Amino acid sequence: MIFVTDIDECVLSWADAFYDWIVTEKNIKVENRWREFNRVEEWLIDHDGETLVNEFNQSGSFANLVPTAKADIFIPIIHSMGHEFIALTACGTSSKTQKMRIQNLEKTFEGIFSRFIAVDSGTEKEQYLKDLAGDIWVEDNFRNATYGPPNGYKTFIIDYYHNQSDERVDARRVDDWEDIYEMLLKNGSL
Repeated sequence: MIFVTDIDECVLSWADAFYDWIVTEKNIKVENRWREFNRVEEWLIDHDGETLVNEFNQSGSFANLVPTAKADIFIPIIHSMGHEFIALTACGTSSKTQKMRIQNLEKTFEGIFSRFIAVDSGTEKEQYLKDLAGDIWVEDNFRNATYGPPNGYKTFIIDYYHNQSDERVDARRVDDWEDIYEMLLKNGSL
């Protein structure tokens, strides 16, 4: 099977690193409720969120994101079972950002991702999913998760506070990659 996966919050922890960066590097005070929101602009009300995201995504902090959702444990195991992984990430399209993202993925998931597709933040991923013709779609953003089922993907949404209010998508809610792995073992496929 071909797994197409979002990267931020599904494989690498972008939000925690961004929060730490704006607090330590930019000295911006943010309420603890920031995790409740899906879009940076919703919690960085008095600041230009898009500019800060672009600056962060070209900083050294972006190059060293840590794995999330037990991805570092279970993606290699699933890959060793013969499954292919494609990264579809909305981290931005600058060559510097893409280079850092690829290096970060290779450092943590050496040889696992067969393809890497980067789009600008906020870009809808439906056309990319159609073109890739994969089998499994893993996402944390509800809008992008909705594009999986109509395009033939078994869709999983990594459960976060910011995506719990919308149940309209035909996706299986999971806590992490371990849940996906256990379903693979139990059913032989997804």
